[in-house]
Amino acid sequence: MLLEIRRDIRRETVARITRCRGMPRQALQNRLARLDRESHIARMVKANSTSLALAGVAVGLLVDARWLLLPAALIGLALHLRRSGLRTRTEMEAERRVLRGMS
Repeated sequence: MLLEIRRDIRRETVARITRCRGMPRQALQNRLARLDRESHIARMVKANSTSLALAGVAVGLLVDARWLLLPAALIGLALHLRRSGLRTRTEMEAERRVLRGMS
């Protein structure tokens, strides 16, 4: 499943890069700005979900075991977001490097 998701994301990235070929410099700069925003959102989601998962484990171990459901739910959310096309920093950086080379 994860390999399929990676392949789909890679295919979409290649298609985006292909569409950018021959674009004016300003259009490429706009695409790079969108990548920066996407990267920021991905970092925020990762940081917040990691903090919540850690808090869920701590409260689950120290207070009430039902809190251990929180990290489990966050894992499910992470898989859903990945399936929905949330890319890793490495995937976005690869596209960014190619686009910078085009501009």
